[in-house]
Amino acid sequence: MPVFGVTNYDVLEDLYYAIFEVDCKAQHVLQKIYKLKPALVIETMKGYHAYLHFKSRNPLKVIHYLHKTKIADRGQLKLAKMRAQDQEHPWGPKLVLRVSPKYPSIDLKPIFVGDLEPWHEDVLNLITRLNGGGSGG
Repeated sequence: MPVFGVTNYDVLEDLYYAIFEVDCKAQHVLQKIYKLKPALVIETMKGYHAYLHFKSRNPLKVIHYLHKTKIADRGQLKLAKMRAQDQEHPWGPKLVLRVSPKYPSIDLKPIFVGDLEPWHEDVLNLITRLNGGGSGG
């Protein structure tokens, strides 16, 4: 099933936000995410998507920060780092998280909403609308 995703790049502010996924649904994982004081946590069928407040104009600083958390999906970070080294790749060093359902049932559910910056609000709005919530239009 095709899905929609967002990158961690805010084109209006020219900033990269720290976002990551974890493909493990366990209480100890969720506690580690909460210790990072996230802006937004989304539960998926297999784990969580986390949207943090950390941001930088340098995308490699964001990748390095996420690597130090020791919880962000290593494959996701490795892929972004490889794209950063490939000058021809259209996505560059961006991280990507899906915002639409991957399965027939709605599988993205906000479980924590903290203080949101405008970029986070836009992402939450997309997730809500694409997963059957909110009003249309």
